[in-house]
Amino acid sequence: MTLPIFFTKHYSDRMTAYVMIDETGKEIKVECKYGDYAVITDQHDIDGPKSVQDIIDRASMNHDVSIISEQVFKHQFSIAHREIFYNVNPQLRPHEEKQLG
Repeated sequence: MTLPIFFTKHYSDRMTAYVMIDETGKEIKVECKYGDYAVITDQHDIDGPKSVQDIIDRASMNHDVSIISEQVFKHQFSIAHREIFYNVNPQLRPHEEKQLG
């Protein structure tokens, strides 16, 4: 398994996490729940392809896991970043743009 790897974890119909794990073991997870976004980072000890497969296997024990492209992850990360920025700076949100959700 080559790194970085990108996948989704579907918690429910209304909550999905878009996950990236890079070569250093850093995990970046973009969670979307009811149109609200959160970006969460974590660190894993990566000891090769088996370690990454173990992480995915653990995630798939309780959730529906699917491999996605880097572009899908970057798109969701971009949406989350924008929403977090406008939540911190609501006066900068364009008037014609409505908050997602």
